[in-house]
Amino acid sequence: RFKCDWSSDVCSSDLRRVISAEPVAVFVYIHEPIRNTHERQPMGATARIAEFIVNTNTAHFPEGSEEKAIKVIADTYAVILAGVSSEVAKPLQKYLESMRESGASPILGTGLTTSPETAALINGTYGHSLDYDDVLSIMPAHPSAVILAAVLASIDGHTVSGKDFIEAYITGVEVGGKLGVGMTNDHYQRGYHATGTLALFSGLAALCKLYKLDAATIQQALGIAGSMASGLRRNFGTMTKPLHTGLAARSALTAFRLAQAGFTAAPDIMEAKAGFFSTYGAPDSDPDVTAEGLGNPFVITNPGIAVKKFPCCYATHRGMDGVLTLRDRLGFDANSVEKVICRMPPGGMHVLIYPRPVTGLEGKFSLPYCIAAAVRSEEHTSELQSH
Repeated sequence: RFKCDWSSDVCSSDLRRVISAEPVAVFVYIHEPIRNTHERQPMGATARIAEFIVNTNTAHFPEGSEEKAIKVIADTYAVILAGVSSEVAKPLQKYLESMRESGASPILGTGLTTSPETAALINGTYGHSLDYDDVLSIMPAHPSAVILAAVLASIDGHTVSGKDFIEAYITGVEVGGKLGVGMTNDHYQRGYHATGTLALFSGLAALCKLYKLDAATIQQALGIAGSMASGLRRNFGTMTKPLHTGLAARSALTAFRLAQAGFTAAPDIMEAKAGFFSTYGAPDSDPDVTAEGLGNPFVITNPGIAVKKFPCCYATHRGMDGVLTLRDRLGFDANSVEKVICRMPPGGMHVLIYPRPVTGLEGKFSLPYCIAAAVRSEEHTSELQSH
């Protein structure tokens, strides 16, 4: 009779041995081919994203990148400061008081300080509260408020050079933008707000670049962040839409700090089964498209980031701009307008869900309201902000 040692290495590949009473034959069934574990396997998308974050630098950026980044960073600071007087300010103030936290991280425009994570949450929420922050249409999302809120909270009283800050910012924009390309617009159409789900990785990539994490640790940080991504479009027109930005900034900082401290996660979160792309994506979503597109070209200049003219949903801007152009050309005022017809492209009304808004936040996602505001406004940017 044969003695089968089931604890041996031979049995580690799920082998089944069929042994007769007499030693006539032994059948071995191998379900998977035995691989040489010493062979170098191709890097998955998560590893390639991490390597890109480590290796990219200002020498790789196209001409004009730094100037564009400076412009958008300055604009983002401005919208964060403007958000301090928005509708979200009062409940955020109450929330901050209830936390009873101490810390040196500033809440911009207030003179208050708190813990880094809470500062990231509040500054990020302020940055998107007026819907006046930048747009990267290929995501589609608003990455800059997430990046700035996360990075500013991480500094915590230390000094960072402008060069390193801009390098980290451009890297973060690139990673988030190419995640949007790989995910395809179907991710957004499914109901996800990509500022919460994808710009989170923009903030994380910027932090990893700024503090020079190694590729293996970045993979862990990406894995942690994959379980934090959130944001639903149903909350457009409420205070929770800008909260997505604050939550993404806070999550980026938390994922970065946990990974830096040795916390572990799946190192293949982007491409694995039950990972980020397979769960949050659509049939055409492909993490390899993201990895292969990094830096080819850099999205900071191609297609570039749009700085908003009006503090409302970007889908309303062409219609509003058209009204203002016609008004300047024809010289009409609101009293002479009988009606306005605005033709939108297919899908153009998907997020403009309030035909008769009752709050200012709903008005930002109402095409009739925004068109009417453009018709009535004499100094359109300042008056639209007050509507």
